Amino acid sequence: MAQKLTKTFVDSTSLAEKGQVFYRDSELKGFGLRVGLTSKVYIAETKVKGKVVRVTIGKHGVFTAEQARAEAREMLIMMSRGVNPNDATKEKKFAA
Repeated sequence: MAQKLTKTFVDSTSLAEKGQVFYRDSELKGFGLRVGLTSKVYIAETKVKGKVVRVTIGKHGVFTAEQARAEAREMLIMMSRGVNPNDATKEKKFAA
């Protein structure tokens, strides 16, 4: 079930005991929180050209829930146009 991701909610979630746990935002479809063994990370996720694409926005604490939601909105708009933000990241790594 989706839950509005707020600072209070994210702070109240405990780190995963094993693997990863995902929480979906009720306000913005495709925005979520991935909770792992050591960190909580905001993500944007949707289909691009028929494949599910997940983009890491940043860690909770570095980004607030509102900042991450705004960034996710931008990423989701790009992905709805068929652009995979992960491809641009890969290109930057190989160019360096």
